[in-house]
Amino acid sequence: YGLGTDTREKGTWLGPWGGAAGAVRAGQLVTQRFALGMTLEDGRAWGDGQTATGFGFGPEASVAVAGNFALRAGIGLALVHLHDPGDPFESSTRGVTGARFALGASRDIFLTRGNRSGGLALTPSVQLRLVPGGDTHALVATVGVEVTYWTGLPRNQLDLPPGEAWKK
Repeated sequence: YGLGTDTREKGTWLGPWGGAAGAVRAGQLVTQRFALGMTLEDGRAWGDGQTATGFGFGPEASVAVAGNFALRAGIGLALVHLHDPGDPFESSTRGVTGARFALGASRDIFLTRGNRSGGLALTPSVQLRLVPGGDTHALVATVGVEVTYWTGLPRNQLDLPPGEAWKK
């Protein structure tokens, strides 16, 4: 993902800073439109000679609202570590650690045949993450394309006409 941060530290705005991020997600459809899963994400942004390194994980849910377009929401834990290499007296714990709140939207573009269960898709997504804290809080925005893979279901578990479901 491309990443942008808006971090505020003791009332001072640091940013906007740009960078890159990545995530690994694993989950399962609960219904045809609702999914639950876990996400693990990592990212880094730079600006004003400083860096912000972030890490987060937690449960996420998504709901398909129209076709392959889905809205996502998540909670969890996160940290955003700030570092200024020009400050020899900087605290090693500078930044924010705590709750992670996430909102986003995505759309699956399937690359495999539509008559299969499972397959490969490209998933453009836009996401916002908030990590609030006492003196420091961070708002992180990501825009990117995910590579998504579904294992699918066996043919006898799909909602197919009986003649198709048991075909070998």
